[in-house]
Amino acid sequence: MSNAEVRPGRDRHSPATRILVFGGISLILAGMLLGEVFAIFISHVASAQIRREWTESMIPAIAQGDLAAVGAGYSRIEDLLERRGRIMDSHSHMIAFGFLALALALLQPLNKYSERIRCALALCIVVGGLAQSVFVFVSYWATQQARDWALLSSAAGGTLILVGVLATLTGLRGTPLRSDFGAETSRLLSSASSQILLKTGVFLILTGMVFGFYYAWVFVTQHEPQQIALLDGALASALSHDPSGATTSITAYRALQSRIAIVTAAHSHIIEMGIMHRRGSHAYMHLLCFDFRARTCGFRGRFRDAEPDCVVRDVVWARAAGRRRGMRVCVMSGSQRTLTVAALLLVSAGILVGIGHAVAVRYNTLPVLQYRAHWAASSLASQYGPSDAIQAAEHRSYIYTRVVDAHTHIIKLATVLLLAALVYPLIGLPEKRKRTLAFLLLTGICLFPLGVLAEIYVQGSSAQVAAAAGALLVVLAFGGMVWGLLRGSAGRARPSR
Repeated sequence: MSNAEVRPGRDRHSPATRILVFGGISLILAGMLLGEVFAIFISHVASAQIRREWTESMIPAIAQGDLAAVGAGYSRIEDLLERRGRIMDSHSHMIAFGFLALALALLQPLNKYSERIRCALALCIVVGGLAQSVFVFVSYWATQQARDWALLSSAAGGTLILVGVLATLTGLRGTPLRSDFGAETSRLLSSASSQILLKTGVFLILTGMVFGFYYAWVFVTQHEPQQIALLDGALASALSHDPSGATTSITAYRALQSRIAIVTAAHSHIIEMGIMHRRGSHAYMHLLCFDFRARTCGFRGRFRDAEPDCVVRDVVWARAAGRRRGMRVCVMSGSQRTLTVAALLLVSAGILVGIGHAVAVRYNTLPVLQYRAHWAASSLASQYGPSDAIQAAEHRSYIYTRVVDAHTHIIKLATVLLLAALVYPLIGLPEKRKRTLAFLLLTGICLFPLGVLAEIYVQGSSAQVAAAAGALLVVLAFGGMVWGLLRGSAGRARPSR
């Protein structure tokens, strides 16, 4: 076998690809492990502690007018919420950055940069994701001075990821276009394992979207306004020396917050599991390209030189003018390139929103920010009745929730868009209809977070209607793509019978 024949196979499994694959999987595993430990050993214990602080310390202190005891109880609850926020932020960001690393690994054959630059960009993604998550996690236990440095290091990690994504985006420019991908993609995703992972993944993602669309309405119309009302009732009962009424209200308040957290986690994890299944349908054979028969394992595994049934599922390899003689290059269709570029730009926008929000709120977590806003609004309502100050305090909680929602949904929906680009040739629909669905999906993904952010500034229901319309477009467009994928897989399976 000549060097020219071996080189292309090795280029598919470049060091940059291996860094992103192993780094992405490691981040996902670490994030899942952290989430399991938190859910089993920390979350329920902390929730019970917060409830006891309210019923045994805060409510009696409020009834007796003991400001020192109220302040001490307030600080203890805030500390418990701070720990929860740091751990959950680390958990969610590790998994999100792991998915991003795996997606960029699949796009490496399209990157026109040299191997050294691609390795540097891969390290930016993996090291940045690790640094951002780890420093957020350790900042809770650090001293005040060390915490400032940890949070700055976390922001630096986010900046590294942003640099890696934008540089990868520029590396995709200038690659040739080709639209004939159907036969090659069908062959690469013809295995039963890939089909199972793909179908299960898209079904989970669609289920999570529909569930999220429904719960958004429940949250906005019922759960969000009930939180402050219940806390206001608890404080009013405590001030009127009604401990049983205060205990009942605060128990309902904590139960509602737990319900919101559980439902939100279910919505998020359904989509994340779907993304993992779809990512697995692309990377499953990629990972099996390691040759463990040569008495090697783990990170020592070596890639085979033989033609693997893996790599990017929506690309074909062709010789191109202007490239080095004997090297294969990867080409993609115009629609796929548009979706890929839009997805990477949205990821970058989501990262920028997250960094800007973290700096604006001085790196405080969402549970702490909401707790402060709820406490301020309820305290003012109990002492002074309805006023502009109460509305301002309630609006602060509203703002914090909307910004974090926009940040998380931009990145997750961008990941879904990128996956849609990768499986675009497998959608068994006419090209015109596929482009229409892609346009509707991209429009909905852009409209939904913009509508969520517009709710902060626009009075009335127009912003909520825009956000709902964006979410509905995403659900319908992605549902159409799922139907096309199932139709395409059924069409491919029929001739083999």
